Amino acid sequence: MKCGECGQEVALAKVCPYCGSRVKQESQQGQSQSDEQPRGEFRGRVEDAAGSRENRYRERMLPSVGEILRFLVEPRIAPWQKGLFLAALFYVLSPIDLFPGAFLPVIGWFDDLAVVAVALRYVTSLLDRLDRS
Repeated sequence: MKCGECGQEVALAKVCPYCGSRVKQESQQGQSQSDEQPRGEFRGRVEDAAGSRENRYRERMLPSVGEILRFLVEPRIAPWQKGLFLAALFYVLSPIDLFPGAFLPVIGWFDDLAVVAVALRYVTSLLDRLDRS
């Protein structure tokens, strides 16, 4: 839509930001929409939603050392869930591997890396669920 005074493009504005004149808003049929009330609801600024706590957890994958300790001492997390994490750590630190690094060096390292990645993501997802509830 263009301003009638200065001819500048103004998208859905009631007052032209260039010249300050009132812009007449017309629909596709040529009817004035100035009498209509806006529909929908205000859900907050875009910047507020981008910085929310939930989005910060989704953006980063690795928990900090403090979050891992919080996971281990959190009473709302079941002992078997903590045991799964500790079993994954034991698997990585133990000399017994599914693919031994001595015989298959690259594959042996990747299985340990995959176990660490899954375990850390598990910790992050459980802490995220606790924070949301």
